[in-house]
Amino acid sequence: MLKIYRNATKVLVWLGVDENRKAEKASKIIIQIAVTVCQRLGIPLSDLRNVDNLSDLVTSEVANLAFDNVGSLRPLRWFTGRPWFNRLWVFQEVNSGTEVLFMCGRTLLSWDAVAFTAMIFECFQHLFDQNVARDWNWVLPGYLRE
Repeated sequence: MLKIYRNATKVLVWLGVDENRKAEKASKIIIQIAVTVCQRLGIPLSDLRNVDNLSDLVTSEVANLAFDNVGSLRPLRWFTGRPWFNRLWVFQEVNSGTEVLFMCGRTLLSWDAVAFTAMIFECFQHLFDQNVARDWNWVLPGYLRE
């Protein structure tokens, strides 16, 4: 399967129907977090794969990151609760080296934004509801592509 994914120019991961626009809400939160942190680091989101020691940069440069309403992060729990996230072979899909997009309903979201936001959650678990942070821990190993 990895060979198939590596030969693809784009991988589209279908997460299912967007119930009550939850994927749309989660996507906005993920993009907002990823873009805000990228701006603080001075790194375009599209260049994150090429940055060495990214988690160290995030930890040192974004120590004052804060969220006014942690409860507003609930759509992220719904998003990571999609059955796809519990499947064993997903790392082949996201680590294929090609562009990976998540699609839930009509909402499209890049793997880079999802994985980077997961890294931020890992670095700053103390800022988030522990259940939300725990749900994002699975994403981290897949982000560090070779």
